[in-house]
Amino acid sequence: MKLLKTSRTRLIQLTASLLVSGLATTAMAEDKDPRFTLTLGGSLIDFNAGIQASSKQFGAGTEIDFEDDLGYDDSDSLGRFQFRWDINPRHSLGLTYLPVSRSATRNVLKDLEYEDQTIGAGAFVNSEVKTNIYDIEYHWNFLKRDRHTLGLTAGIHWMDISFDLDAFGEITDKNNNVTVINGSYSTTEDIDAPLPLIGLNYRYDPTDQWRLIAGFRWLDVTIDDYAGDILLANVAAEYYFTRNWGVGTSIGSFDMNVDADTSDLLGSFEWEYSGLAVYLIARF
Repeated sequence: MKLLKTSRTRLIQLTASLLVSGLATTAMAEDKDPRFTLTLGGSLIDFNAGIQASSKQFGAGTEIDFEDDLGYDDSDSLGRFQFRWDINPRHSLGLTYLPVSRSATRNVLKDLEYEDQTIGAGAFVNSEVKTNIYDIEYHWNFLKRDRHTLGLTAGIHWMDISFDLDAFGEITDKNNNVTVINGSYSTTEDIDAPLPLIGLNYRYDPTDQWRLIAGFRWLDVTIDDYAGDILLANVAAEYYFTRNWGVGTSIGSFDMNVDADTSDLLGSFEWEYSGLAVYLIARF
């Protein structure tokens, strides 16, 4: 199943046109400040995720909560990588990479209906979710006053998600209503979600060493057989103890919901996370 696939080209073209139009309106400017920024650090994240895969023939499947139903930990520590190119004082491009790998095993406490199968209560379920998040972001600082900067952001929050599930126990095949004792069931779902986002970003520099940053990005869209909404928000504080080196901390949250209603599939995917990040900053 791919909850987001046919709309990918259209979404990328929309975001690319915003990036090209912004960059085309400005010339490269000489600037004595560092042009490139690299941040490395880690995050402590709280998760809330769920998936539902239904069938037009057999009806709605169970809304499966990864943490409550499949036994995933509510929180985990993750690495973080970010790179930013300050083209000039008003325009910049950034890339953030966040790899997420989670797995769990448990005997499920209730029946789980997934696609055209029912996994009976008590079955042993082994599952894994691997997610690679690539956040490509363009900044246009349209307002700069003394120590205040207000900017428009546009970009793509690209999520490459793979979900694997193996179940052993009482498995019911709805195609012929046969229940198999000590049977097995395996499935893999891939969700490739390039989500264009727009938003605002505000920065306040109370001193030459301190930066306070707040921003949000958002999208609510229906395209063909898919509908979804996404909200990403964060606040950060950074301290530069030299011209080229600093440290920072941030608090952020992410909320995504995607629904699919195609000719043979009813499905939904929910992904929420929030947490604290600490990172080292290098500018050159």
